[in-house]
Amino acid sequence: MKSLKLLFVAIGVSFALTKSAHAYIDPGTGSLALQALAAIGIGALFYIRSIGQAFKKLFKRNPLDDINRDVRGE
Repeated sequence: MKSLKLLFVAIGVSFALTKSAHAYIDPGTGSLALQALAAIGIGALFYIRSIGQAFKKLFKRNPLDDINRDVRGE
């Protein structure tokens, strides 16, 4: 609990003593950040889709098993 209080005090002091950075971010930097976020999002969608397809394949019934059962007379 004491460390949590110390953390809040440190955060409060850091917010109270902030100064302006006077930095400039050009439009190209914003575009690069947007492209990076889009790439991360699309990559995550493909990854999630591949996991979903693996689960479908795992639980999918194989139609060849039915054909083999019919041929063997089971």
